[in-house]
Amino acid sequence: MFPLRANHIQKINNEVNLPMFKIKQLFSALLVLCALSVFPTLSQAAGKIENATMEEVIYAINTTIERAEKSLELLNGGAPNEEVLDMLKETKQIHKEIEVTRLGPLKGRAASKMKKARNAMKKGDREKALKNVEAGIEYYYKLRKKFYDF
Repeated sequence: MFPLRANHIQKINNEVNLPMFKIKQLFSALLVLCALSVFPTLSQAAGKIENATMEEVIYAINTTIERAEKSLELLNGGAPNEEVLDMLKETKQIHKEIEVTRLGPLKGRAASKMKKARNAMKKGDREKALKNVEAGIEYYYKLRKKFYDF
């Protein structure tokens, strides 16, 4: 007979270990599946309302506009940067509660402008922040109009 070579021995070892490898893979997949099914709430966005009612959406839109306008007042009034940033953060949190699919593009544009305003405030550029807050408020008004026109 032919002598066993190293690659033949490796092949035999792989065939013996193959079922154990498959069992480990299956166990790992089951572990991940269990972990995802036990903690489904971790994947939800903060502030998101599942199946929001019309009243909740109207409240979220109006409150977001009020907070954005308050941010604009604080900017125009010369309030400290920290105070303006706090109001911009409140606007961001309430903004997350607007859950209407058809408003997505306008909501995204408004959020982008408000984010630029927050970043400008962090850098101390009040003029740029003022410009972006005004643009964000315009998008929020368009968003509200589109919501009521539907």
